[in-house]
Amino acid sequence: MDKLFETYGDKFFKKSDFERARLLVRTAALLHDIGHGPFSHVFEKALGNGVKHEEWSSKIVSTDTTYVNQILAKYESENGISATDITLMIEKTYKDGKLVKILSGQSDIDRMDYIQRDSLFTGVKYGHIDQDWLIHSLRLTEYKSSGEQIIAIDASKGTNSIESFVLARLNLFQTVYYHHKTRSAEVQLSKILCRMAELIKTEYFDPNHEALCKFVSTGSKNAAIADYLALDDFSILSVINMIQNNVDDKILENLCKRFVNHKIFKSVDIPDDRIIDNIADFENKFDEKGLISNTNEFDRKDDLKYYRGIDEAGITYYKSNLSKEGFGDEILVIMKSGELRKLSLHSGIIEAIAEPPEDIQLHDEKTKGNIKRQRVRICFDENIFDRCKLESIVQGG
Repeated sequence: MDKLFETYGDKFFKKSDFERARLLVRTAALLHDIGHGPFSHVFEKALGNGVKHEEWSSKIVSTDTTYVNQILAKYESENGISATDITLMIEKTYKDGKLVKILSGQSDIDRMDYIQRDSLFTGVKYGHIDQDWLIHSLRLTEYKSSGEQIIAIDASKGTNSIESFVLARLNLFQTVYYHHKTRSAEVQLSKILCRMAELIKTEYFDPNHEALCKFVSTGSKNAAIADYLALDDFSILSVINMIQNNVDDKILENLCKRFVNHKIFKSVDIPDDRIIDNIADFENKFDEKGLISNTNEFDRKDDLKYYRGIDEAGITYYKSNLSKEGFGDEILVIMKSGELRKLSLHSGIIEAIAEPPEDIQLHDEKTKGNIKRQRVRICFDENIFDRCKLESIVQGG
């Protein structure tokens, strides 16, 4: 924002408004993911009941009993930024669209942060992007139809930088976030959380964690904010550590013990041509034909679901409606002529990886080919399931 203000001055923001706008974006950037539960998306998928972390972020910021809300209220008269402003930024409904895109877009500051941070801490080289040059390539322009200001990339200077940015994220997902060990550990943790929740609901098990019991009992949609905020990675790990040697349920005890001792589920990829809509059919075959011959420790066949899981690793690396009409949520580039163009139409590299947003139904046969299949795999406990048998099943045997 400093670079744009330095270049465009009052055209970007009046000096009296710029400091507030900059502080608004910085504050929203710090708070927009405050609603993540323990273990992030794993917890959200296992126990979230459809409530996304963004909704929790909005609740935490907007509810007057939270410390965050009270701090925002305390300084509102001084800086003019309210909890409502932050909530609108998180929900992508704030009145100034260009500020929303800085926080939540396909080239936003959140991605710029985690791409470089995760690259550093995992030791991979894919996340190295030319951040300074990318910022230098930003241009302030507007939609001709509405006059709304937008931020675009200078096509003559920033094309290579923005391509590298998008590809860096793609490579991180393929090599780190979707690494088979990462995904298997997440499936295993998800099974622990689901089993724990099932036992809490039936009052068969007390984890000695009041907030977790309340959260599971009331459900995510009705849970109190205080109970949700009391949940974090460390408290869940402490429960898992306690369970591994101190619970009557053998399934939960085994799952926790294996997780703590780094005995992570193994995995077998399911070929694209074998991916079917009814995943349950696959799972039934695994339970019937995939077990190790001497496995007889289960009282119920249904218990096997805790030792295997289908992992569907699907994400859109770059969203585009794959047409020349409308701009949607695309990164825009500005040509020397002043013409605005979608990045997917300007760059052949980005066009090759572009996919439509999930809510767009495509009927054109040409564009259907651009929809990438998800990477699907079966993750399983090698003490229960036989790898060779599972590989045979996924190959059609």
